[in-house]
Amino acid sequence: MDLSEQEMQFLANRARLVSTWRYVGIVLLVGLVGLGLVLFWFVPLLANPFMVMARLNGDSIPSSTMALSTALLPITFLTCMLLALAIVLFVFAAFSNERKYLAIVRKMTQSTPGAIKSAQESTAQEDAPADAAEPRPLSFSSGYGP
Repeated sequence: MDLSEQEMQFLANRARLVSTWRYVGIVLLVGLVGLGLVLFWFVPLLANPFMVMARLNGDSIPSSTMALSTALLPITFLTCMLLALAIVLFVFAAFSNERKYLAIVRKMTQSTPGAIKSAQESTAQEDAPADAAEPRPLSFSSGYGP
């Protein structure tokens, strides 16, 4: 069950990223919630649709603000589309890493039973119980369905 240097480095990097994500994810969540609250309370025309509707019904939005909002709408839409594209690309990268990880795990689990079997044969232990189960490779099914 020897892993190449590249595979060992990949597993070490993956373990480091998984342990780091806990802190980075919390900081990102707190930052997003904080930004949303600040915008909702201090810039209601940008983040509070109820305030915008109330001001539109009361005709209390200046025409310069309306013109600016209309000009910024396409920029906002394109930014949201770029962010969605970035998320999809990051998901592709994550699944690519998962495929590498699963290949390494499959390689390790497929070589393990043979190594155990050859070690058992070389020691010729005949006093082992007859009903001892031979190790099986791991299955990568989701656990749902038949």
